[in-house]
Amino acid sequence: MNIKKADIVCNAHAKYEAAAKAYIDSIRKQYPVGKIVSVKKGLSTFAAVIVSHSDTWWNYPGYLRVENIETGACRNISVNDIVVRIQ
Repeated sequence: MNIKKADIVCNAHAKYEAAAKAYIDSIRKQYPVGKIVSVKKGLSTFAAVIVSHSDTWWNYPGYLRVENIETGACRNISVNDIVVRIQ
C-alpha cells in the first residue's frame, strides 16, 4: 500500500514540474527580455525593462527580474505585478 501512495506522489510531482515549466515558457513568450512594462508594487507604479526570467521551476517559477527605468534599481517581481506591457 505504501508503494502505491509513493507512486501517486511521484506522479503528482511530475505533473507539477511539467506545469511549472510550461508556465515559465509562456511567461518568456509573453514578456521577453528587453520589453518595457508598467509595474505596480504596493502603492508605487513604475516603468521597468525585463532583465531576466526565473529558471527555477521549483522556486518562484513566475518571477521576473526587472530594472526600474527611472532609478536603475533592479528587483524581482511576479507576473501579477505587471499592469501593462508598454513596448
